[in-house]
Amino acid sequence: SSGINAEYGVITSAYLSKTRGEEAIKPETKSLMNETAKYVDTMNFAWIILTDSNGRHAEWGDNKTNKRGEEILEFVQENVLNIENNTNDPTFENSRGASSIIDLTITNHKANKSIKKWKLTKTGLSDHNEILTEMNLGNETVITTKLY
Repeated sequence: SSGINAEYGVITSAYLSKTRGEEAIKPETKSLMNETAKYVDTMNFAWIILTDSNGRHAEWGDNKTNKRGEEILEFVQENVLNIENNTNDPTFENSRGASSIIDLTITNHKANKSIKKWKLTKTGLSDHNEILTEMNLGNETVITTKLY
């Protein structure tokens, strides 16, 4: 069956900020991520994460891997999460020709069947391409558009 496989769920929108030259996720952010993962697991909630991660990794189709990408992949694997991005097209493209896949949609096993549609659209309104996510949340379908 499709949809959320739990009575309750959490949708997290997260921007993992980065300053020039900084690769690793800040310790306080990492702590919050781990506390949230533990809480969601303990409560048996479905979990959908929409994030501008600033992390790059070949695992989700980026042509480069950075320290932050390695940390995010480790977090995903340790918490048995799924990356829902379904294309190798960049989620970030700037006017200087730089591009990457840093915007991720991540779910846990209780929510991974809830993603009905995941579509990337180039709008020109931002360096980040728009991500349209259509989710089946039980009796309702919710459509989110994320533009970072």
